[in-house]
Amino acid sequence: MKLQFATITTLLLMQLATLHAANLTNLRCENRKNPLGIDVQKPRLSWIMVDSFEEATVRNQKQTAYQILVASSAELLKQNQGDCWDSGKVASDQSISVRYTTMPP
Repeated sequence: MKLQFATITTLLLMQLATLHAANLTNLRCENRKNPLGIDVQKPRLSWIMVDSFEEATVRNQKQTAYQILVASSAELLKQNQGDCWDSGKVASDQSISVRYTTMPP
């Protein structure tokens, strides 16, 4: 279970990094970079927006929404498909401690 969740978490963080509106850095799960295993059922995810040209924190811009996809494979994420979880578009500026949830059965 821990290995599977670590794989899912890694894929989720990869998806966060590929958002089109901004580049993201400092991707975290339970305040850890690239965790190998998390024993929390609803871990907290965090990220920081950066300027794509200078890799500096973006100024005078703000996040207005996010979408998190979790998939069982990188191939599904490349197709923008989350078979484990798709948060849908969430109108929010929250980028710290966003809770992972699971899709209903």
